[in-house]
Amino acid sequence: MLADLHTHLLPGIDDGAADLKDSLALLNQERACGVDTVVLTPHFKPQVQESGAFFAARARAFELLKSQKEAEGFRFVLGTEVLFSKYLASIENVCDFCIEGTRFMLLELPYHAQFDDAVFSAVRRLCDEHGIVPILAHVERYEAVRRNVHVLEAFREFGALFQVNAATLAAKNLSTRLFVRKLVSGGYLNLVGTDCHDPVHRTADLKRGLDTLEDRFGNRVIREVHACADFVLNNR
Repeated sequence: MLADLHTHLLPGIDDGAADLKDSLALLNQERACGVDTVVLTPHFKPQVQESGAFFAARARAFELLKSQKEAEGFRFVLGTEVLFSKYLASIENVCDFCIEGTRFMLLELPYHAQFDDAVFSAVRRLCDEHGIVPILAHVERYEAVRRNVHVLEAFREFGALFQVNAATLAAKNLSTRLFVRKLVSGGYLNLVGTDCHDPVHRTADLKRGLDTLEDRFGNRVIREVHACADFVLNNR
């Protein structure tokens, strides 16, 4: 199994694939990389979206996608990339935003926010009150993490996992390469996803990121990433 755990290839539902043509082009990129499992994680912003309307739109987009010939041979898993809100744990159907059939939720934190007690407490409520395990999306993007990767330790203490984008792993600039090394050495790279949005600029090139990760850090790290993806998708 090779899984892409973070994608925006459902057509017309968020800032990802604009239409079915984009969706199918992204699927073809996934196939070329050997991906057979695609977790569909459109954005949900609880501050401005209503959950019932979101789930209905996601279902319609999914039905359209999976009816296409290009979708044959893939295992699709529904999920959501949920934008952080301090009231998230109070949403009545919050568990429905988890990756389908699991207790794991892809959670996007504010890029510029301080990771303070209010943030930690709100995320921890998801675990304590609902049994949700947060997967922090693209941890390399957060300013607080860029300043000090060990700020993630407070999340790890209550079981959170950390996802890094494949494009970040494949980056050639020195500062990003050094930062990735800090994530790996600290144990803050658990999962890899493409976070693909379109077939030209934010592509579904999982292979290039994983190949670079293996070249730099060896097969053990790759095995751990694959094992963690299996752990999540099988709700272990």
